[in-house]
Amino acid sequence: MNMDIFNSIKNFVYSILFPSTCVGCNKLSSNQLCYECKKTLENELSPKITNVPNTTSKCISCFVYKEKVRDIIHNFKFKNQINTSIILSHFLTIAIRKELKLYKFDIITYVPAYKTLHSRLYNTSKILAYELSKNLGIPVKDCLIKNIDNKKQHKLSLLERQKNVKGVYSCIEHLENKNIILCDDIITTGATLSECVKELHKFGANVVCVTVARTPLN
Repeated sequence: MNMDIFNSIKNFVYSILFPSTCVGCNKLSSNQLCYECKKTLENELSPKITNVPNTTSKCISCFVYKEKVRDIIHNFKFKNQINTSIILSHFLTIAIRKELKLYKFDIITYVPAYKTLHSRLYNTSKILAYELSKNLGIPVKDCLIKNIDNKKQHKLSLLERQKNVKGVYSCIEHLENKNIILCDDIITTGATLSECVKELHKFGANVVCVTVARTPLN
C-alpha cells in the first residue's frame, strides 16, 4: 500500500478513536481551540505592563486570570495538557511584539522549579519559555535555579508570599549587559518574580518579565 494512503487511513482511524477536543470548553474540535473559545481569548487579550515589586523591572501580562483563561491555564498546569502552551505562547508573543517592540533581547529564561515537582510533572514556565523562543527566535538559557522546595504561593497571604520566596532562587550565569525576558505563567503579588529579578540584576542582567495572566488583587 502507498505510504501516503496508509498514513491518511491511520490518521482518519485515530481521529475516530481519539477525537480531539477544545482545551477551552472540551467540545469536539479539529483545533486546540474551537472558534468560540478562540474569539473569547482574542476579545479578552488585554496586555498590561506593571512594575515588578522592589525592582526597576517591568512585567507584561496578557490576560486577567479569570473564567476561560483561568480554566485553560489550570488544565495546562495540572491536567497534563502540555500542548496548551502553544496557544498561550501565541497570545504572549502578540503582547510582547506589541508592547516590547523597541527592545532587543539576548536571552529568554524562566522561573525554575525545584528538582522534584509534587503537583505536576513539568515546569510550565520552562515550557512557555521554549515556545516563546520558537516564536521570537531568541535562545533559552537556564539562568536560575531553585534552592529550596518552599510552600506553594497561592495559599499564602502577601506578607507570607514575600517571606516564602526569600533566598529561594540563585542565578548561575554571568549576564553582564544582557537583555533578558523572564517568563512565568501567572503574576499575583509579584513576590516570586521580584526575587528572580533581583538575582538576575546581581549578575548584570537587564530584565523584562512576561506572564500569560495577572491575578487582580483586592
